[in-house]
Amino acid sequence: MPGLPSSVDLDECIESLYKKNLLAESVIEAICAKTKELLMQESNVVHVQAPVTVVGDIHGQFYDLIEIFKIGGWCPDTNYLFLDMFDFLTLSVVINNQIFCVHGGLSPSIHSIDQIKIIDRFREIPHEGPMADLVWSDPDPERDEFSLSPRGAGYTFGAQVVKKFLEVNNMSHILRAHQLCQEGYQHGLERSELLL
Repeated sequence: MPGLPSSVDLDECIESLYKKNLLAESVIEAICAKTKELLMQESNVVHVQAPVTVVGDIHGQFYDLIEIFKIGGWCPDTNYLFLDMFDFLTLSVVINNQIFCVHGGLSPSIHSIDQIKIIDRFREIPHEGPMADLVWSDPDPERDEFSLSPRGAGYTFGAQVVKKFLEVNNMSHILRAHQLCQEGYQHGLERSELLL
């Protein structure tokens, strides 16, 4: 990672973490500062090419991350996309211009992926609005359109919303996280939505 202090060897840090060793606080601070700087340069919507392994919520659980690497392959041999959210990560990723990946779900304020690109993501996630919707919304097979979420943030949305979003953006699927899925993944609304 260019720009890190010469005393920080990123490959050594990764190797140490794979062995379940702790890093010094100063090393973590340096890596986080550089990562934040790099993430601020990223677009709100990042386009990637397959193959990529998509991972839902791990909520910062290190041992879950190591288990995922054991199952899916170690970096850099396997490319990963994590759908967890925090203040500087991109809001969504598009795989092969066909698969829209997001942590939560869709927003009644967002019809085109281009609208996501102009959201100011460099802040705490708000309680309402398009950014909150992308993080907190959930599908609901009982609904066709948007409805306020019982969670208190975001919306629930139905199959018609998914279908329209995919058509407008010329995509085939939505991959999302944000809900427990015991089997690792499950198909959602009309099989065009996949939960991880």
